[in-house]
Amino acid sequence: MSEYEKTVNEVKSQDSRVDPKLIAKYAMMNKYRSVKERRPGKDRSKYKLGVFVGFKIGDTGMQDAAQKMRDWAEFVTNNQGLEEAIKQGLITVSEGQTVILDSRAKVFGRVNKQYGLPLDPKLRLRSRNIIMLAREASGKKLEYTRLQTNDNKLAQAWSQLPADRLVTFPARIQKHDNSGYLLSSSSDEKNKTIFKEVKEPIDFDAEFEKTLGQDVIPIEDLIAYHDATTKSWERYVVLKGVVSYIGLDNETYRGIPCSLIDPESGYEAENQVRFYMPDHIRINFGQYSTVYVLGKIKPVTEQDPADPDKKKKITVDVSVDTWGVRPIKGLATPARSSLIEEDEDVTQIEGFVPLSK
Repeated sequence: MSEYEKTVNEVKSQDSRVDPKLIAKYAMMNKYRSVKERRPGKDRSKYKLGVFVGFKIGDTGMQDAAQKMRDWAEFVTNNQGLEEAIKQGLITVSEGQTVILDSRAKVFGRVNKQYGLPLDPKLRLRSRNIIMLAREASGKKLEYTRLQTNDNKLAQAWSQLPADRLVTFPARIQKHDNSGYLLSSSSDEKNKTIFKEVKEPIDFDAEFEKTLGQDVIPIEDLIAYHDATTKSWERYVVLKGVVSYIGLDNETYRGIPCSLIDPESGYEAENQVRFYMPDHIRINFGQYSTVYVLGKIKPVTEQDPADPDKKKKITVDVSVDTWGVRPIKGLATPARSSLIEEDEDVTQIEGFVPLSK
């Protein structure tokens, strides 16, 4: 009996409401993360390079670790005071000028030699994750795939990749198991991870349904699902329901708030969830559309009243940071004009090559 099967049986014995196979899958992924974290300084170039075919279903958006340090230093200074920011090692004052410091003690598991030194004002530390259904070029079955990069130019260029366009691309295989593929980008010129469109018949909706339809979590079970997978590193969630609200005029730092309900279960609070559309994803659906939502759960926790030590927290509500939305054909309404604007930042390399080129 495999370790995965043993985990499934163990979860079944706990009488959880969530699919034991899903929990076991995330447990395996979490174990893989733990093994990776015990190998600091590994050479990522040793990962096998493969050629893949697939299509994008989601995008976590471009992150910039350097800008986050700048923003956090500014936030602490403005809200807690200059002395507190200095105490936390976020800034220093030199010749009357405030200087932001590199506050990363480690980078990819290694000691950061720049820790505590002034942060270059022009430094960019961009990263991006593209979520795909993909297969190796020689394979036949599409699988859930996370493709990640810490290359500044690639992170920017990947924004060009549209959804539901079949592409081929090279990438390094960090992990492949029953949970799918974990891939990292290749930055060398010969095998750079850019996406080239290919001509091949495919029904995108049918492939999504076949691959991820079985992973749909009932909205009423989201809190239980979150608590059951809290230690997993890849806690993506797939939801299905009717969009009851789109808050185009109420955008937050997380994006445009929307609500998803499960009319088959009822219209009570436990049968609806808030999901946020970030500014890098266009709203391609209207109110009352039936859609799939792919994203990551964000919990709201409170102190457990039953804990006498007042240290334990419990999950009282959840929302979802959206990576992608797929309207279901025949059950979708037209989208209103989106508030999302084109990114004016100049892309330094071409990340997607359509068939016409």
